[in-house]
Order: sequence, then structure tokens, then C-alpha cells
Amino acid sequence: MKWFIYNLLLAFVGVWLIEQTVDLRFDKPLVFLGVYNALFFGIWLFTWFLDRRYFFKLPRLLEFIAFILKELVVSSMRVAYDVLTRTSHLNPAIIAIPLDAESDREIVTLAVLVTLTPGTLSLKVSDDRRTLFVHEMYVGDGDVERARRLIKEGYERRVLRLSR
Repeated sequence: MKWFIYNLLLAFVGVWLIEQTVDLRFDKPLVFLGVYNALFFGIWLFTWFLDRRYFFKLPRLLEFIAFILKELVVSSMRVAYDVLTRTSHLNPAIIAIPLDAESDREIVTLAVLVTLTPGTLSLKVSDDRRTLFVHEMYVGDGDVERARRLIKEGYERRVLRLSR
């Protein structure tokens, strides 16, 4: 996190220096140029001299955000379709998901993401912090293993890739 703040600071310094030398006003193309320069020099500086992991996490973060947005849209559409149609497609189940997440931050992040997704709700983490119990509204044909695999391979894997 501290490298992200350093990178933002470098971007603002770059924008300020460009503004001072070229005598331009502070506008969007200038900000874009400053952020681009900060990323370029930040990648070079941080990769070779400091912490190499920072810039390798950026693509993972973008992939994580895209995955979460996709899941939110798909789940919202599924719930909206069920609400708007006459027949109910509900097939609820409570699923026990074994956790690979170890830290409190990883477990809470996973539980919050599951709860944010329409149609799912995190109920409880076991006392030994090895199992997360989730209520799922749409378990297709009673396929609990598929729902468990979606949370393990979708949400948890991405949370662990970002946190470690």
C-alpha cells in the first residue's frame, strides 16, 4: 500500500513540474501525462531497486475488479429475473466452504464479497476459522459442489492472490 501512495505522490509531483515548466493549466491531459510518467518511472524505479511485487499485483487487482463487477452484474440479473417472472427459480442451500484463507483480513474480505453478491449471504465462520458457511439462493439442480467451487476458485483464489 505504501508503494501505491509513493506512486501517487510521484504522479502529482510530475504534474506539478510539467505545469511549472510548460506554463499549462491543471487539466485532464496533463494529469494523464503525469500519472503515465509516474507509472513508467515508478515501474522502473520500484522494480529494479525496491519492492518488485508492487507492480505485479496491479494486473491482479484489475482482474479482481473485473471479476467482482461481472459477478455482481450476473447475480443481479439472475435475482431480477426471478423477481420479475411468475415462476420461482429458487433452490436455496447452506454450503460449508473449507477455507484456505488464514488471516482475519482475508477471511473478512471473502465473507464481505460473498455477502455483496446478490443471492448469497455469508452466515458464519467456524470457531477454528477453517470453514465459511454461506447461504446460496440459486444452487442449480442441487449441485452444491459447483457453488462451492465458484466461491473457492472465483472469490477466494483472487482474494488470496491479492493479499499474498
